[in-house]
Parts: sequence; C-alpha cells; structure tokens
Amino acid sequence: MLQKIKFIKNVTDNIKDRIDSLSPRRLKKRLDLLEAADIADLIGVESSKKNKLRIFNLVANESKGEVLLLLNRKDRKRVLKEISEKRLVKLVNHLESDDAADLLSEMKPELCKKIMIKINPEHAINIAGLMKYAPDSAGGIMQAEFVTVYGELTVEEAIQSVNEFEDIETVHEIFVVDKNERYIGTINVWTLISGTYSDIVEDICNKSSVVVDAFMDQEEVAEIFKKYDAVAVGVVNYENKLIGKIKVDDIVDVIHTEAQEDMMMMAGIREPENILEESVFNSIKSRFPWLFVAVIGGLITGAIMYEFKHIMETVIILATFVPVVMATAGNVATQSSTIMVRRIAVGDLENIKTYSLLLKELVIGLGIGLLSASLVALFAFLWKDALNLGIVVGFSMFGAVITGSIIGVITPLLFKKLKIDPAIASGPMVSSINDFTGIMIYFAIASSYIDLLK
Repeated sequence: MLQKIKFIKNVTDNIKDRIDSLSPRRLKKRLDLLEAADIADLIGVESSKKNKLRIFNLVANESKGEVLLLLNRKDRKRVLKEISEKRLVKLVNHLESDDAADLLSEMKPELCKKIMIKINPEHAINIAGLMKYAPDSAGGIMQAEFVTVYGELTVEEAIQSVNEFEDIETVHEIFVVDKNERYIGTINVWTLISGTYSDIVEDICNKSSVVVDAFMDQEEVAEIFKKYDAVAVGVVNYENKLIGKIKVDDIVDVIHTEAQEDMMMMAGIREPENILEESVFNSIKSRFPWLFVAVIGGLITGAIMYEFKHIMETVIILATFVPVVMATAGNVATQSSTIMVRRIAVGDLENIKTYSLLLKELVIGLGIGLLSASLVALFAFLWKDALNLGIVVGFSMFGAVITGSIIGVITPLLFKKLKIDPAIASGPMVSSINDFTGIMIYFAIASSYIDLLK
C-alpha cells in the first residue's frame, strides 16, 4: 500500500511538472494509472483553467463522473459548462443513482430535464425517486441500486436470482423481501453460498438487521452505522417497502460534512464557507447574524456595568478585575458547551440522565471555580495588600465560573430540546449569555460588600 502511495505521488508530481510539454497520449497514459480522487486533486491544484479541462477531457469515460463529483464546486461548474449535452448523458448513465442525483441537482432545471429525458429510462426513474427527498435525509443519500431476493425462495433459487443483478458493482448485503417488496431482513453472501440448497432464505436470513426510514436525518443514520458497525443499511418507506440502500462510504461523507457544519456553527457561521468560492457579500451574510447576537450581548453587558458605575466610582480597583472574571467564566462556559455538543453529536447522552450530567458539571465547576477564585483572590491580596478585596474578587470569580459551567451545559441541551442545532450554543450565543450573567454576579457580590472595600 505504501509503495502504491509513493507511486501515485511520483505520477502526479510528474504530471504537475511536465503538463505543458506532455502530449495528449502520454498525459492520458499517466492519468489512467491514477484513481479518481487523485485526478480530482490534480485538477484542484492546477492553476491553468485550460489545463484543468485538458486533464478532465483525457480521463477515461467510465471515471469521468466520479472525478467530476470529487472536484470542488468551482471546478465542477467550470467543467460542466464545457461538457456537451451528449457527453453529460453518457456521464450520468455511468454514475450510480445517488451520485447522479447529486450531480443533476447542481445543474440548471432546464438542462436537468433534458438530461433526464435522454438517459436510461430505468436510471431516470431511480434518480427522480431520490431527488424528491431532502438532501440531508436518508432518502437523499441512498442509492436505488441494491440486490434483493424473495424470502420464500430456496438458497439455490436465491443464488440464481443474485446472478441476474449484472449492474451492481459491490454486494455488501443481500436484502430479503416478500412478494410485495416489504423488508424482511438481510443475508450476507457467505451465508447464502454456504447454505444448504434446499433451505428457505427467510428461515436463515438475519431478521434483526437494522433499516432506516427514508425521511430520517442523515446525522441519525450516521449514528446507526456507528452503533451497529454497519457496512450497508436498507432504506424503507412508510409501507416498510425497501426503496434503497446507504453504503458506509456515503456516511463517511456525511460525517465530514456534519463535522464541518458544527465547527462553523461553533464559530457563529451559519453555513460552511469555501474561502476560494464564497463571495465577500455571502461571507458577510453568513457570519454576521450570530455576531449581531454578540453585539447585543456586549451592549447588555455595557448597560449592566453602567448601572453599577457607582460601585466602580467608589472602589475603582474593581474595574481591574472585570476582564479576568469575564474571560475565565467565558472560557469555562465555552469548554462545557463544546464538550456537551460533542457528547450530543456522538450520541453519548442516550443513556445518561440530565440531572446526573448537571450534577457532574456542577462539581467540575465548583472545582475549577475554587482554584480560579483562590488564585485571583491571592493575587488581589498580594497586589493591594487588601484581604477584603481578595475575598470579594474570589467569591465573585467563584460564582461566575460555576454559573458559566451550568450555562455551558444547559444551553446545548435546551437547543436540542427545541430542535435547534446544539452547535450554535458553543458560539457567540453562550459567550454573550455568560458575559452579562458573569458581570451581574461580580457587581452584585461587590455591591453587597461595598463597605468592606472602602
């Protein structure tokens, strides 16, 4: 495997260095040695638009569709503009139904209709069936090509039936259905070929294998693949009829996409942004909404500080510790919310009671608060030789850190309950809430002990 990787690197480096001098025949010969993913990477790093198209045009016809899907959006649009309608038809016919549906969804409606009319009729029906589902649902990521056998068949009859599926490249699981195409279970290839010829398939198939509903969210599907260590999962409709399958390679793409979305949400950005493709206006539009939340939170924090101005005017030294209290409590809240969002994302909270989680985070907050409060109190005391100042600042820090820890836990759980992406809770939202609650606690404690600080 390592030798193959080195070989591929040598071939791609050779193409990069000599692309302008290579004849079409020699360039094609080198491209035939590469996988679709390697060719897509090669096109992505090539700076010349002309050479990008030249590489794509020399790719083997059966690999063109896969390469096209692996290109970044900008390069894919550029290539699609240059491909004739006739070539697009051939390209779509070579793709699996789920990949074809993804590609057609990016085309203009008029062109999409023309392609759908001209491709293989059965393929067109499968693609149309997929395109009616939301892109982030099980139906949106499934493919319509799968192998089925009737449960009433004998093993011998089932083997003959499987041999008739010529267009299926890889068989992960053979799905068992009844005469009405309703799902019964699965049977793997080895069980089938090693079974007694007279055995009835329904009697030896795995009836406990998991299936998913076509409208299930892709994140939930990914959790099912993880939980059951599945390679392929069947998709059923409301009548429990088998309508498609999802492969593990599709789920890898889902996990990557969802992780990217969550990471962007944590930064307060609504949609994943491609820095090379996104316009300045769209980037501003994507980033500003949650930053607006941060601005409002900052204004509220400023208003709270203004209400306590008499405290700062009386004991000016208190203003010195405002940034320390806010930053520490904010970091604790962000840590708690990030951990909570991660737990929600990987399904770690399924069997954990909410109050147990809150209790644990409260204990953690108490420990961190005690350490932080002791440190800042000691600093205040040594700096100004004022024990009362150290006590007030320490208690304030203690209260703000505990509150921040609780906010960091509760906010993602609340968002999950309200069917809002919990990842939002790790961004500006939780920071803003924590800022004004932390500053209120600080000045509330300070005002209660103002006489000790004079």
